[in-house]
Amino acid sequence: MENWYPKIFDDVKEFSPIKGDYLFVSELVTHELKGGIQSSRDYQSLLINPELIKFINPKEINHATDSSVHPIYDEDYEYKGRSSVFISNHEGLENVSPFVYSWESANNITFQPDPMFLQTYGLTPRLTEKTIHWDDLSRPLMDVVTLIPKSVYDFPNYSQSYVQIRKDYLQDYLKLTKKSLIQVYCETRILECNQELEGLLGENGYFERTTKYNHFRINKISENKIFTEVTGYRQINLGDKVPFSKWDKKEKVFNWPGYTEPISRKNAKHFDYVFVSDEVLDIYEKDEKYKVYPSGEVGYMNQWSVSRASRVGRNHIQLELFKLYEGTPTDVIAHWNKFAVNKSAVDFDKENIVDKAERLVFTYIDFAECLSQLIFNYFETNLKTDELIRLDKKKLKHYGWCTEETIKPITHHLRHKLDKQNFLFRVKKLHHFLVENLVERKLRYIASDIFGIDLNKFKRNPDEVIRSIKLLNIILNYIRISEETGLNLNQDSAEINNRLLENELVEIELIKHLNAINNLRQLDSHKGGTKSDEKLTKALNIFGLEKNQVHDNYLDACETIYDKIELELRELRKTTHNIL
Repeated sequence: MENWYPKIFDDVKEFSPIKGDYLFVSELVTHELKGGIQSSRDYQSLLINPELIKFINPKEINHATDSSVHPIYDEDYEYKGRSSVFISNHEGLENVSPFVYSWESANNITFQPDPMFLQTYGLTPRLTEKTIHWDDLSRPLMDVVTLIPKSVYDFPNYSQSYVQIRKDYLQDYLKLTKKSLIQVYCETRILECNQELEGLLGENGYFERTTKYNHFRINKISENKIFTEVTGYRQINLGDKVPFSKWDKKEKVFNWPGYTEPISRKNAKHFDYVFVSDEVLDIYEKDEKYKVYPSGEVGYMNQWSVSRASRVGRNHIQLELFKLYEGTPTDVIAHWNKFAVNKSAVDFDKENIVDKAERLVFTYIDFAECLSQLIFNYFETNLKTDELIRLDKKKLKHYGWCTEETIKPITHHLRHKLDKQNFLFRVKKLHHFLVENLVERKLRYIASDIFGIDLNKFKRNPDEVIRSIKLLNIILNYIRISEETGLNLNQDSAEINNRLLENELVEIELIKHLNAINNLRQLDSHKGGTKSDEKLTKALNIFGLEKNQVHDNYLDACETIYDKIELELRELRKTTHNIL
């Protein structure tokens, strides 16, 4: 009967503190059983010498932590703060340090994981509204430890607090400390009398039994109310392996294309280069904790970096082996190795997406600068570039041109087989950069207040609100008429406006492309249908692309959009510059 349980504690018998990759090392909570019965659960974990486990007497367990809270000074007393748990009346089990320290003050019970455990793995705290998370930033791995650090006692209930830790970290720590992990627990509840309880209580109204792992205490406290309690312990076995801290005497090696011998940290040399697909960047571009540079170099906080890398060809990166292996975690090296390619696979004569994005960014800014200068030269009105398109060249050059929030996404690598979903996602990012950066208020000011254009005459209906793209088209048409006829932007404003109305608006090529981008970004890539396909085909045609040329890979189409937009901006910059 060493594992005997009364039925009233069947749930305790079946309870497991292991949840997936985590072990709940401590918990204090009043939870609800079937029928609305309230039960208080309190358990915590202890690290003890394995040979002491056989001396544990469940009847003697006091699961509560004895903490030195609010000591009183005495000149004959030397204060030595402690936090301990009494397990049994046996040497080594009388004052056991808990894995989670706890103390009570004014009905608030506070819980704190062992600082030495946190220090061992260099864990870093991260606070949310209710929980504290400890992260291993060296790997990186979030939520190694998660806890609600405080339980509030409001008679008769405890609010939930817990500490959960990843099993592999606990397993590693147990191996380092040469300890075994046990949990001591106590579960109490008040039940209505039933047939089982009557049988256990007998005539005395009291029942007590000790088994190998538990001590049960049942006491009648009123005519129909029974106090029930179980205290006990369980040993937690997480395995015999050492997940992290084992010294690997055999150096990890990787095979790289172009090298006959496997490469390790010992033989990785300066000026030995390898080539990888830029798809290696995918996991880094999705995570803000990493910094991805235009060159293809990657840095993770102050932990490690892959440097001496450069973009080559359309979608590859060249990097030096020595710098890859120098101070970089093995799993990072393994990740880059998975994307290694032969030099022959690199199309050196093609342009990569970062260079395309950089040309697009600065051509856009140059166009805005020309427009700003034109307004100043003819109307003596000073409009800064960032008032027109929310981009400041000086700041971009100072802080890094691709760090701005609307620019960074358009520099990310493109999958070598770019599906429709990811194509449309990139188009949305281009729309964000090109269209949403336009300052509608300033464009309206240029059109109506500076050029004197009656915008109402260009509305398709009285309720239409003319927005950024159409405003820009009207402005560019005004400039086009001036450039084609030689009319002065300022002095001949009335004549230009007359011709603007007479000839109606011409849709400038750039505007056609911006409207096509606007239409593409509205397509739901998850929904098919004839209308969606027709809109997609029409938008692609505007860029000179045929749907049957795309098939299932939109990579060429996406790069064409970059090139076409940049070309049109360059032409408009030239047109604007001609009349400065």
